[in-house]
Amino acid sequence: MLLVCVAILVASPFVLALVVFLVPGRKGTMRTERHVVHDGLPPEQAKSLYAARLAYDGFAIDPATVPAVLRATRAGPASGETHAHADKPMVVEMRFDPAGGGVRVHLIAWLKDFVFYDSGEGRLIDLTLDRILNAELAHEAPPLVPNYSFMAMSCLTSAALGVATIGVVVFQTTSAHIRLASLVAGAALACLGSLFLARETLTQIRRRPAELKGHGILIATAVVGTVGIVAGAAVLWVRFRGTLMQAFRQYLP
Repeated sequence: MLLVCVAILVASPFVLALVVFLVPGRKGTMRTERHVVHDGLPPEQAKSLYAARLAYDGFAIDPATVPAVLRATRAGPASGETHAHADKPMVVEMRFDPAGGGVRVHLIAWLKDFVFYDSGEGRLIDLTLDRILNAELAHEAPPLVPNYSFMAMSCLTSAALGVATIGVVVFQTTSAHIRLASLVAGAALACLGSLFLARETLTQIRRRPAELKGHGILIATAVVGTVGIVAGAAVLWVRFRGTLMQAFRQYLP
């Protein structure tokens, strides 16, 4: 029973990732390029100015790059957990080439994490590059792109998998074997687990309301999870009551 519960809860994020990966759309590291020309600005001075702007926004400058290249990385949270798009590590690389009396700057930015489906990461990179190039850093806030919480969607997936497992047992089999009873009990327990995870996810969303969405998904999780718990209990009582009583008599003194 516990093995089934853990299997459903652990498999849910991977199932969800596979589903969104199969949905057509932009994927990968969201690599984005820009070009800009600054007249009357030497390459060395341009590199120093952009290094200062990147450092202001929390990027760590890589000292190992060649003179004409500036590379900077913004790390994710210290805990390693990613909840919002702004948590994802980002790399910006800039090349400075002389152009007439000024400099041509070639910018490339990408995420270090693989994106299974662009849910706003591409827009975040676009806005970040716009900020690096044009913004008054001291007066404009860093860009925030809201996204639906992956944890919220994982909770709903767990509840749905639990209900689906119970449905398969009910509609595809007629046996009252103890293993099927354990499968139903584990699926119902996974639905219960999804409710506890949804509560924790709600706390995360409330901490960052401008970045994380998903209240509707959590409401759906509560409905589907409750249906799974009730359905699991009903199936155990109606079909597996005799099997469970026999098992209890066998193992109890």
